[in-house]
Amino acid sequence: MRGLLLLALGACRSDCPPLDAVPIEGDFSDAERANARRLVGAFQTNLALPMCVAHIRAVESDRYGGRYNPVTDGVRVAVDDVPTSVVDQSLHHELCHALDRGNLLMEQDPELWGAGGARARKETFARWCEAVWPSAYPVLHPVECPDGEGLDPRDAFLRDAAYQARVADDVGWAEAVVVVAAPAGLDGLDGVGCLGDGSVRLWRGTTSWRLGPDGALEEEGLLAVDELVADGCRGEQAPEGFVCPRTGCTVATLPDGRSVGRYRLDERVGRGPVVHRWLVEGEDGVEALDRCPPSDGAAVVLGGEPVLLTLEGGDISLEALAVR
Repeated sequence: MRGLLLLALGACRSDCPPLDAVPIEGDFSDAERANARRLVGAFQTNLALPMCVAHIRAVESDRYGGRYNPVTDGVRVAVDDVPTSVVDQSLHHELCHALDRGNLLMEQDPELWGAGGARARKETFARWCEAVWPSAYPVLHPVECPDGEGLDPRDAFLRDAAYQARVADDVGWAEAVVVVAAPAGLDGLDGVGCLGDGSVRLWRGTTSWRLGPDGALEEEGLLAVDELVADGCRGEQAPEGFVCPRTGCTVATLPDGRSVGRYRLDERVGRGPVVHRWLVEGEDGVEALDRCPPSDGAAVVLGGEPVLLTLEGGDISLEALAVR
């Protein structure tokens, strides 16, 4: 009963402004102020729980870089001689404290947040929460993949307890529709790119091959590095909260205008295994595909249709992206 009373008092204060109207005060730079508004908006859009923030205020300095006051529900962030990226992360950290305090999240499973007393565990909670942009949490799938990449239990807890979990169940991959024999000795690819005629370019080193819509594979020979990357299905822009793998993002456009690609969770603190996910991005944001991505798979457009291309066991497997 006491916990329920505290929850009601913490999350439903009548003097809390809506998140999109939280006053942002003090000497923030234009970029910091815009980032703060964007972050608060991302919490508002993606949270399944209420969060009370009375104001966000820039101060010259703070011993801890930032502070959340559980009595006033105010947040203060130090901005003097501090890089914008640090200001942004400090604010995210303090907003996570506000989320925790208003909903007693850490108390729901204290052991999940390590040893020590309540204060240490609350700091662990906030550090974990701050590492992932709010729009990324709802689409993280708590599934264990064969390669060992899975979702950390703390991420799974946050996703399920605090955010509006979204899982796309209308998009997936069909069985392999085409299998093409790979060139002899080809055991990996450095990249793929889409060409304007509906075919796909594959390359290893500076040797490239053209894969036609009919599955015919022709060697193009040696190409200059700046000729290898083709427009159409390769980009470096990841959805908010995610980053491109080291080889870059390969993105295919679906017939309905959405885009699909393989991305890595944008973690700003070191922790656990990296989580890779296939994601679909549309007008309403990011939706996750319920699939463990192959390590060398790429989304491409072949003959005008989105296809998952994978090199495995000497064969090139082409799986049609099914929209059902």
